[in-house]
Amino acid sequence: MYYAVDFVASEENTELLNALFLDDFEAVEFTDNGFAGYLTKGVKADALLPKLKELESALDFSFTVRAIEEENWNAQWEAGFQPVEIGDFCRIYADFHEEKEGFVHQILINPKMAFGTGHHETTHMMIRAMEQIPITGKIWDFGTGTGILAILARKMGAPAGIIANDIEEAAVENSRENMVINGVNGIDFRLGGIEIVQESGFDLVLANINRNVILSSLEPLVKRLKPGGQVLFSGIMKQDYQMVADRCQALGLDEQMYLELNNWVCTLFLRKKS
Repeated sequence: MYYAVDFVASEENTELLNALFLDDFEAVEFTDNGFAGYLTKGVKADALLPKLKELESALDFSFTVRAIEEENWNAQWEAGFQPVEIGDFCRIYADFHEEKEGFVHQILINPKMAFGTGHHETTHMMIRAMEQIPITGKIWDFGTGTGILAILARKMGAPAGIIANDIEEAAVENSRENMVINGVNGIDFRLGGIEIVQESGFDLVLANINRNVILSSLEPLVKRLKPGGQVLFSGIMKQDYQMVADRCQALGLDEQMYLELNNWVCTLFLRKKS
């Protein structure tokens, strides 16, 4: 289960609250009256809500909490699932959609709860970026969701041996199903976070995750890149981009590409050769 915390606040207090609780939310979405912060139910959420209550009167803002049930969201989403077309490069569709020609790559998915169907701006930009860069060598899909990016990489000619991990068991199971129904192989789907991938020397890392995971994982992730290797990030909101970019540059990465769509950012960095 996820919580959405909806804040109503002045512009000044919106900026202050976002700074105060920067590390507490997995994602933030700004609204006309403030912003909404999203986080998974658990210890962090239980600790955060009393803090907000204490600050509510002092900072002159109000907030409400919504519970987002994964199962209910998934049922609604499946019912309204539409094919995704990214130019003529890639089409993502389900088995209940009609076939359509005219695309370089087509990916068939079995819609489940996993994130990453191409509908969200971040996945859309990751695919647009992949169209523009070499998809070769040793590849890691960090936070694979539905497995779309790893599957696309294989369809684009990436060699077998792609590693793809996710912390959600449902995502890993769904990814394996999607690999089979697309007739590809050579992807090692793993359940777990960054600790589950101890290999190094990656030519390309695909990381469509979120700001907090990017920042907390960045140093070990960079060490797993070979010199001259690249990492493609998304899941970053525009207002968080500079923070991520500064950290990347401090770790010896050079920015190679920047894409933006509806306040979301996708960016490609290269690890400098010594």
